[in-house]
Amino acid sequence: MTAVLVFKFRSHRLLASHNHIIITFACVSLTLAIVLIVGFSSIHLYEPTMRLASNIMAYIWTFFFSTTMALTRFRNIFRTGVYFYYFVYILTFSFLTTADVASENTGYKARLFETLGTLIFIIIIFLNAFNLYQLSNNKYENAYQNSIRDYLMQLYNRRYFYLVLIKNATGLCAKPLSKLLCDIDHFKRINDKYGHFQGDLVIQYVAGVLQDQVRRDDIVARTGGEEFALLLSDVGQQQAQLIAERTRQTIINPGDVSSRVKLPESVTISIGLATTEDPKTL
Repeated sequence: MTAVLVFKFRSHRLLASHNHIIITFACVSLTLAIVLIVGFSSIHLYEPTMRLASNIMAYIWTFFFSTTMALTRFRNIFRTGVYFYYFVYILTFSFLTTADVASENTGYKARLFETLGTLIFIIIIFLNAFNLYQLSNNKYENAYQNSIRDYLMQLYNRRYFYLVLIKNATGLCAKPLSKLLCDIDHFKRINDKYGHFQGDLVIQYVAGVLQDQVRRDDIVARTGGEEFALLLSDVGQQQAQLIAERTRQTIINPGDVSSRVKLPESVTISIGLATTEDPKTL
């Protein structure tokens, strides 16, 4: 509760460094007062004292419950759990006030209700921690993907491409590896003649064709302005040549793709190919 208040009024002059001692003293005094009141809340005391202490505790928890809700609202599952915890204690003290205090089972029933509420609160804390972990993991994954992908095309970038290439070269498995280097022909002329927007459309078109021509596990990267690189694992020279020629012909004769992308003029690309039977020889 104190943390909520301090956060809410963190810019107030009362929270200056020279007033921290006063705030700490007030918190300690309030805590001691609550402890003393709890000390009176024993089933061995006579009923009027028990009811008075329970009423006071119920009022205190109701005040904390209302204040916390007013300041923080139901913004996340953790705060909802805190509200639930307050509510459990309010019901507990209400039960002690209205029940037969002389009965030996009253205290046990109140303690059982309080324990169940605490257990549920702990479960809520674990759920909140799990949600925070998922949120943090998603943010990390998004940040990682942004660091290895090109912003415009969402292809892998040059750095990631060479990291994968080095990883394959240092791997234990000796299997064929083919590398295709692609360059859009006369792209500077297209960019200067039609503008950067049309140039971006051409790049997007070529990137889409390259992705369609390879497998899902193959690496397609944008290594420069109009330059692309493909890394085909377990693909020999003959098969890589077929893929390169098929890709080149698809870009020249787009077919159905041209209906989705309006190109300023026909586009061609040049493709270089290198294949090794053992990536360790790279």
